[in-house]
Amino acid sequence: MTKQEKTELNRVILSLLISIAAFLLFYFVLVFQLPATIVLTLLVYLGCYLALKPILKIGNFEIEALQSGQELKALLDEGTRLIDDIKTKTKLIKDQHILEDAQKMVQTGEKVVNYLEQHPTKITKSRQFLTYHLLTANTVLNDYLEVDQVQINIQEIEPFKRQTENIMVMLNETFEKQFSRLIKDKLINVELENELLEKRINAERGIDHEE
Repeated sequence: MTKQEKTELNRVILSLLISIAAFLLFYFVLVFQLPATIVLTLLVYLGCYLALKPILKIGNFEIEALQSGQELKALLDEGTRLIDDIKTKTKLIKDQHILEDAQKMVQTGEKVVNYLEQHPTKITKSRQFLTYHLLTANTVLNDYLEVDQVQINIQEIEPFKRQTENIMVMLNETFEKQFSRLIKDKLINVELENELLEKRINAERGIDHEE
C-alpha cells in the first residue's frame, strides 16, 4: 500500500468513527428521529471527509501553488516508486559488484529526488531521469535477477554478470551527470543523451542498432 493510499484509508476510517459517534449522540442522547439522525450523520461524515482532505505538497511547496503541480507530483512519485523498486531488488542481488552499483544508483536517485523536492520547478527538466533512466535501470536489474535465479553453471552466467556490471557502471555515470547538471542548471540535449546511452547499452549486450 502506498503512502497516499494509507492516508486515504486513515481519512475514511476517522470520518467513519466520528460519524458513528455523531449517530449515537443524535439518536440516543438528543433523541432525534431516525430519518433525521441518518441525514445528520451523513452530513457529519461528508463534512469530516472534506475537512480531513490532505494538502498535497512537494517538499514544502503546496501543489496548488505550482504551475502544473499535479503533473510535477506525478513525475516525482513515479521516480520515487522506481527508486524504491531498485532498492527492493538490492535485497536479492548476490554479486557484490552489482550490489554496490545498485546501491550507488539508489543513493544518487534519492539525492535527485530530495533536491527536486526543494526545487520542484526543475522536475520537468528531470522527466527523462525520473522515467526513462530509472526504468532502464530497473529493467537491467530485472534481467539480471531472472538469469541469476535460473540454475545454470557459473561459466554460462559469469559473462552475463560482467555485462550487467558494465551496464550498471554506465547508468551510474549517467545518473551522476544528470544530478550534476541539474544542480548547475545546465541545459542538455536529452534525446541525444538517451540515444547515446541506448547505443552504449546495446553495444555492451552485443545488439546491433540499425537506424
